[in-house]
Amino acid sequence: MGSKTFSTIKNIYACYFVCWMTLTSYVEVGANIFDVEWDLAIILDGCRVDALEQVADEYAFLTDIQTATSLGSSSKEWMVNTFQETHRSEIAETIYITGNGWENDVLREDVPFSNWTVTKGTWANDNRLVDRLLYRSTVTEADFEQVIHQQLTDINGVDAFCPKELTDLTIKAGRENDAERVLAHYMQPHQPYIHRAAAGNPATEIDSDPFGHLGEGNDDAVWEAYLDNLRHALDQVAVLLANFDGDVLITADHGEMFGRPPFAGHGEGIPHPALKRVPWVKTTASDQSTRQPDVEMSTEQIDNTAERLSALGYL
Repeated sequence: MGSKTFSTIKNIYACYFVCWMTLTSYVEVGANIFDVEWDLAIILDGCRVDALEQVADEYAFLTDIQTATSLGSSSKEWMVNTFQETHRSEIAETIYITGNGWENDVLREDVPFSNWTVTKGTWANDNRLVDRLLYRSTVTEADFEQVIHQQLTDINGVDAFCPKELTDLTIKAGRENDAERVLAHYMQPHQPYIHRAAAGNPATEIDSDPFGHLGEGNDDAVWEAYLDNLRHALDQVAVLLANFDGDVLITADHGEMFGRPPFAGHGEGIPHPALKRVPWVKTTASDQSTRQPDVEMSTEQIDNTAERLSALGYL
């Protein structure tokens, strides 16, 4: 595909995206986690319903997997539609723990609503009219009880967000704070797939670029690596549920397409069931003190957004 053709297609898609995001700024298309009661909400980034169902019999807490429609088909879209003024009172009582990176773009006074991955290099990028059309009354980081930014970790040569560390941060937040809610945003099963590296084995090309390897006989290998990465997070969720007290919601911000490029991973403003249909699991946690975390909790914003997003394959 020539560069001129690609540019034309991207500009046409930007037209659709602006229309979709304008519509969803007025009409909530999906379930907001703050509309239900929970003490602990767990976000599994990029988790498909069928993937969770496939591994459910391995985890005692996955006994009743319901589904819901996500508020976004990407993390950033989910955030701008979730963290809104209409839920300010609930958000004010919430500790948010995440390594996602997009929170630095969303939880601020001057949200660049025209600046998305899909609008880069198009007529819509940094467009004041688009900013007004796509505007949402989002909250800022200061409106949360706390926002804990998880740092990138070198996991056997792979820059990623360690689920064990996020578990420890969440346990510590639950034990040492009196917040009504704790929201833990695990970056798995989102790429990079770190299960091999975490076990001390070399990461493969599929682990670092899974959707670039779909086709050519690799589909089953990519899917199995995705499931193993999901298991790597769920093993830590099991630990968390044994070291926290309260009602728990387990869900995802979006799914993954697992189709052919450009319909392989996930993107912004795509109302496809593979992306918008997410798991919705209610369970309970009971603190049995099986883990004593030794981590430092910092509310200081980490000034390496580009590095964090690049590690997740966005840049």
